[in-house]
Amino acid sequence: MKYNISFNIRIIMAPQQTRQQRTSKSKVGIWKPKSGFEPIQEDDDVGSLPFDDDSLYTPDRSQICFWYVPMSDSLKNYGQEKMRENWGIHMDVKCFEKKAQTRPILYKRRYFHLVFMHEYLHHIVDSWAFDAEFEPDYRLEMKYSIERDESRPFKLEETLANANFLFYVNDEHVLDARNWSKENLIFGGSYKLWNCLTHDEDGYIIGNLWVGVSNHVAFQISTKNLHAGPTRHKGWDEKTIKQLKTVHPNLPANEYFTPEEGFKQYGKYAIDKIPFHLHNQANSKSIKEYKCWRESLVDEDWIRDTWGNINSEAK
Repeated sequence: MKYNISFNIRIIMAPQQTRQQRTSKSKVGIWKPKSGFEPIQEDDDVGSLPFDDDSLYTPDRSQICFWYVPMSDSLKNYGQEKMRENWGIHMDVKCFEKKAQTRPILYKRRYFHLVFMHEYLHHIVDSWAFDAEFEPDYRLEMKYSIERDESRPFKLEETLANANFLFYVNDEHVLDARNWSKENLIFGGSYKLWNCLTHDEDGYIIGNLWVGVSNHVAFQISTKNLHAGPTRHKGWDEKTIKQLKTVHPNLPANEYFTPEEGFKQYGKYAIDKIPFHLHNQANSKSIKEYKCWRESLVDEDWIRDTWGNINSEAK
């Protein structure tokens, strides 16, 4: 059986470390079948909060501006390099522009940067899982298990995804970027817990927590069970997620994940090479702009300009 599945993220606008940051401090998405890419509904309520703190949040299709579609339908097809035609990171331009229409340009660039890198984390996990020979339909079943489970276990891959952008921010702007995102973008559920993985004093990712949460996510994927490991009956919170520091040495290690380091900062395809699909394009100018932004995600000067002057131009 073939599935058309994707990761997606909804963010209400209210918001990267380098490899060096990862080693020194040790640096969004839900599986959902999609039969197509329907236009965003015009009655999207951008003023409502996307999450209930005490429940699992499954985004409404009308609220999703970005999503990730995994590389292949099966291990067999992946081994034969038969990729899905629509695999990669997707962006609904109309949705994004509706949420960001009154914001300064730097605000929009920061929002774009954060969410694109959220989706890229899903590609890193996808790369590890395929190379570790975990069938994608097992990962789809994990998504369904969340929806059926009354205890509502949080999918902490979303926590990692929301923190991922900090790995790619210039050293001098990490703390400002972390604080700006915490202040300007409202999250809930497992999405909200991303800031628990960071240092308050400098904004860097806390190394042993990144490793611990990465191990927890990988362990659940490897056992095909969201209740594997120390999953909390009522989900995770800011206190209990900090207890996730266990390393599972027998987890499959490859270039995208090791038990000792957690998920790395690159997937099978580079940030500027992963397929990027635009939907509901407003005009040719916006298409060119967003494609340019995506290509600039590997440009340190663009990143520095995007996260600089944070207290004045894009508050």
